[in-house]
Amino acid sequence: MSKIKNFDELEFIDDFMFGAVMKRTELCKGLLEIILDMKISKIEYLERQKNN
Repeated sequence: MSKIKNFDELEFIDDFMFGAVMKRTELCKGLLEIILDMKISKIEYLERQKNN
């Protein structure tokens, strides 16, 4: 059972926060460019994560 966190307790690895960052194209692009150390011209979203 997961603990419900306040917004200020969320970390990037929390599912909600990761999803919030990744669904915003510019944030997603910027983060990937930092991680991969390369310029990215375009972000395409194929399909969102499905919850069972």
